[in-house]
Amino acid sequence: MGLVQSKVQRQDDRQPHFRFLDLPTEIRILIYEELLIVGKVFYSPNRHDRFNGQRHRGFHLFRKPEVKLLGVCRQIQDEAEPIYLSKNLFILPIQWPTFQPFRAVSDRSYHYYNSGGPPPQDCRHLFSAKGLDFVQNISFAFDQSQLSSLEGGDFDYWQCQTLKYKKQSFDQLSPFERFNSFHDRQLDLVLEQWWDMASYLKHFNSKIDYLQIDFSNAFCPLGDCRPISYGLDPWIVRLDPTSIDAIGLHADEEADFEFVDGNEEFVNSEDWFGLHFRSAKDPTRWDAWMMEGDIEDHELNQHYVLPPLRCILRD
Repeated sequence: MGLVQSKVQRQDDRQPHFRFLDLPTEIRILIYEELLIVGKVFYSPNRHDRFNGQRHRGFHLFRKPEVKLLGVCRQIQDEAEPIYLSKNLFILPIQWPTFQPFRAVSDRSYHYYNSGGPPPQDCRHLFSAKGLDFVQNISFAFDQSQLSSLEGGDFDYWQCQTLKYKKQSFDQLSPFERFNSFHDRQLDLVLEQWWDMASYLKHFNSKIDYLQIDFSNAFCPLGDCRPISYGLDPWIVRLDPTSIDAIGLHADEEADFEFVDGNEEFVNSEDWFGLHFRSAKDPTRWDAWMMEGDIEDHELNQHYVLPPLRCILRD
């Protein structure tokens, strides 16, 4: 009897556990927001990300979301995950179509798959499949590293130019003409590959509220031009985001932002998309979540030094 009484006494002395799910829903929502809304969500930015773009500037000053909360139980996941997905800006990696959930839902192979990409089951998840239904704010880049290595310029290429396309042979062209022919071939591939990448945005079922596009490293494979317009229309018209921030542009590249609707009419991108041209130092609403701290000098200088771009709608 004494042993039973002692065990009962020990049980009575234990602190009662806190029943989180007994809290009012409104209180739980406030807790989820405090733990999961961090402004920007980054994916282990590497040296290329930090030195060839503007999207990761000051990334160390943003808190990391407490995503382990989503694994506590199904009810908490169902309540909290839509908040996490819809309220943050997701800074997608350079090669984001090779990650899950995009590879799982795609009906075709992205061109990276054929260049040594990991099999789908080995791919890192950017977010769960629910992200395609709830994510509303995304940031991605048009980047030279997304393009395949130089193609053409070999015997087969020049033979096709002469026999199939009835153009002058290699020997008949001047060095300048050969370069232009080879360069045009690379631009054809840029158009194909950047449109291919952007087409993966079709998998978002949610309405995209905010879209950030970084053009800092949008050079052609030869590095001698910046085919900005090759990355735009028509996918951006179909996506129809509420607002767009274009960063990393040179001042004379703003004119490339012209879009055509389904009736082949030019669209006023300022009215339709809320388009803004921003420099790296222009503030955005996401900066409100930054913690106090210094941005290293190399981060301030890592981007191309451009004239200040207008942080207003284009005239």
